[in-house]
Amino acid sequence: KDKVVVVLEQRVYIYQFADLKLLDALETISNPKGLCALAPQETTILICPDKEKGKMRIKNYETGNEIITKCHESNLSHIALNLDGTLVATSSDKGTLIRIWETGQGTMIKELRRGADKAEIFSIAFDKTNQWLATTSDKGTVHIFSLTVKGSKQAQNSSPKAVENSDDSKAKNPRSMYKQKYFQVFLYEKTRSQLF
Repeated sequence: KDKVVVVLEQRVYIYQFADLKLLDALETISNPKGLCALAPQETTILICPDKEKGKMRIKNYETGNEIITKCHESNLSHIALNLDGTLVATSSDKGTLIRIWETGQGTMIKELRRGADKAEIFSIAFDKTNQWLATTSDKGTVHIFSLTVKGSKQAQNSSPKAVENSDDSKAKNPRSMYKQKYFQVFLYEKTRSQLF
């Protein structure tokens, strides 16, 4: 916890906490939601939108490694890191898909379908074991997905259940999108609060 991050509409500033010395400044696409994620544990990994639509920047301040990845065709609407900074989840303005990425290489390891209708994603959160991911939206629902992975290495060798969520499998079986293994909780009031 030795860095402070300030997010403006088109720039992200990273300061050293002790003396507020400027360490880095990153340009982004227009970011009115202030999208940015910082690993809450020791590894200093920062995720923010890049300068192009649908792209995210992954920057590791321990190794100096920086990756820019195309996540979605439309603008990003939410970014969420897991506790140890190994996985990041993204959603777009469409709100139909949530994609899970490995932060070390910037590769997608899983795709989750929230639904077929457009929705505004309010929040995304991993649980501390990386076995579950939850999201809320303006549909008044909470979706909880089983990730069936505990880290990036296992995720790259994901089980057949993860493949069921791919575009290829849905093309072969259009009804598969309705067979997602998640619990749907109907809320009496729409909320923007974090799930965990």
